[in-house]
Amino acid sequence: MRALLINKFFYPRGGAERAFFEMDAALRASGHETVHFALRDARNRPSPWAAYFPSEASFEGAVLGRAALRGAGRLFYSREVRRRLRALLEAARPDVAIVHNSYHQLGPAVLLELRARGVATAMVLHDYKVVCPAYSMLREGALCEACAGGRFHQAARHGCGGSRARGVLLAAESYWQWRALRTYAHVARFVAPSRYLVDTVRRMGFPFPVEVVPNAVTVPATASDPASGTAVGFAGRLAPEKGVEVLLQAAARLPHLPLRIAGDGPLARWLAEQVSRRGLGNVTLVGHLDEARLDDEMRRWRLAVVPSVFADNAPYAVLEPLARGIPVIASDVGGIPELLDADALVPRGDAASLAGSVERLWSAPQECRRLGAAGRARVMARHAPGGLVSRLEALLPARQA
Repeated sequence: MRALLINKFFYPRGGAERAFFEMDAALRASGHETVHFALRDARNRPSPWAAYFPSEASFEGAVLGRAALRGAGRLFYSREVRRRLRALLEAARPDVAIVHNSYHQLGPAVLLELRARGVATAMVLHDYKVVCPAYSMLREGALCEACAGGRFHQAARHGCGGSRARGVLLAAESYWQWRALRTYAHVARFVAPSRYLVDTVRRMGFPFPVEVVPNAVTVPATASDPASGTAVGFAGRLAPEKGVEVLLQAAARLPHLPLRIAGDGPLARWLAEQVSRRGLGNVTLVGHLDEARLDDEMRRWRLAVVPSVFADNAPYAVLEPLARGIPVIASDVGGIPELLDADALVPRGDAASLAGSVERLWSAPQECRRLGAAGRARVMARHAPGGLVSRLEALLPARQA
């Protein structure tokens, strides 16, 4: 099978990119060919198909800024994206396409061209974008389902995305995708990494079947020994929905426990300022780490924490420590309860509960070792790359010559 894998970013940025690269590696390891389509960017990993990538587009900054206006145009249509994808399809002739996060910077041109060319297409739902214009179903810190039933104008009403102007833009994009272009109607298969996401988009009015295909994670050959770990750790995107503020509040309650935070994101500078301002001498910010350095980092940990405040689905912030045999304490939201036992969960946004659970587990190193071994076994059984390939092969059989 020759599979075209599409994602707007082609460098390690967040969980969607991690899932994208894990899928790419798993397919190639199983003897399939992969073709790539993404934005051009200096941070990209190498790809033999990079010459076909369209120019970078930004949706950051002020809505009326020049770069943001160019990026906003791609929400609705991009001739460049469609032209470059058409050239890639003619050159590569893939059997199937698997689309990850293409919205905003690549936009609907991707699915429209795949439909026009008759390429069997699957789409991976990493978040709630198909039912929530702002993707997170989070508004003013609370879980939100105001757009249920396709009532996307609620995003404009509530200023989702950070401002009224951005909310209007996001609402218009959703109406354009669903009612004018019917973009999703010709996708052959939709898959998602958690049962929670499947149930949520169905409840919100998504009309197409979605199947659960768990994210894959590469399991290191040797496990860590959390009983000898010397720190509590977090590795993930530094963004509001990941509960960074909750993490700092918990750290303030545990001044005697070292907390190490790995990652980058929009709150990176704010986080550094807050650590200094609040006098959190027990918090160390280690920044973004590549895979090898992240593995070394995690081997320092006795346990990991994942304080997400939005309905995270199958976060690698949970899967990666578990794959190494490190126990995890996380929020009881989204698909996280599908990855952990109930006693490893704490109420969303509750810094006191998070700190209490961390304190208790920190004081029981042998229990850390037991829970870590159980978590690693669970990941190996459910999230092995080979299992992902088998599910994809069943969903998308190669086109016959």
